[in-house]
Amino acid sequence: MNNSITHIVQKGETLYSISEKHQISISQLMELNDLKNTIIYPGQVLLISKGKDPESKESQNYQDFLKENQGFGSLKIQTLIGNSYLPISGVEIEVYKIFEKEKKIFFKGKTEESGLLDGIYLPTQKRSEDYLNGATIYQIQATHPNYETVISYKVYIYDEIKSIQKIEMFPREV
Repeated sequence: MNNSITHIVQKGETLYSISEKHQISISQLMELNDLKNTIIYPGQVLLISKGKDPESKESQNYQDFLKENQGFGSLKIQTLIGNSYLPISGVEIEVYKIFEKEKKIFFKGKTEESGLLDGIYLPTQKRSEDYLNGATIYQIQATHPNYETVISYKVYIYDEIKSIQKIEMFPREV
């Protein structure tokens, strides 16, 4: 059975916008579609994923992710009340990715009194010439009993770079 995923290029789309939408790097898109440059046109069908044996999808996708992401980037998270500069301590943080509907948690911890959580190391693509397209995208969920849960869906992590993610949380309505 073929489980390939394709995308039909719409007017105004670029390889960058398509890569963002499908969480795949531009270089991976170009390689999958044997593109020699970044020029695409409306109606063009792009291969997003070749598909895998349905029996072993989860483990293969997760294992493929680990094989493709052998670099390490670090992440620092700061939790604040709304758009103020007031920190929130004790926020439970999960950094994760979804693989075929299975959530894999790469880090779990709580913010300090300063509202900070530092020293989170995550697998990412090794640094290359095409550095700007070498990010690995993670999701973050921030939970605290007194504040609305926040999920950041696109947190970009780069090899050998510390990313800083600000999370603004708002009090729960009583």
